[in-house]
Amino acid sequence: MNKLFPITALLKGKFIVSWPDWDNIKRFDTKKLLVDVLFNDMKIKEAGFALDTMDNEIDIMWVDHRWWMQDSTGEYARYLEDMYVIKGVVFNSKDEAVKLQDYLEKKYIWKTLQA
Repeated sequence: MNKLFPITALLKGKFIVSWPDWDNIKRFDTKKLLVDVLFNDMKIKEAGFALDTMDNEIDIMWVDHRWWMQDSTGEYARYLEDMYVIKGVVFNSKDEAVKLQDYLEKKYIWKTLQA
């Protein structure tokens, strides 16, 4: 079964959860929500943001959960909004990737059913 939010294995035991090219991941509130879900709801200790570069390559910016705890105003998410398009989230384990995939697919299904 094709997943809307596929998991792809990367080198060195890393896994990326990606999503369709939706414009809303570019907005501040969506990026802040993504960071909050990762570090607050899922209790992830470290995640990598797969950033779209100028030459259509992916660069991974690793973020530790301690950063999120110190960023109460959302300034880092504003920085992400101004500078980057996030194409996915990279994890150190497949279990963490599956947790995000499940979360995103459940949210998407509920939003679709409510429309």
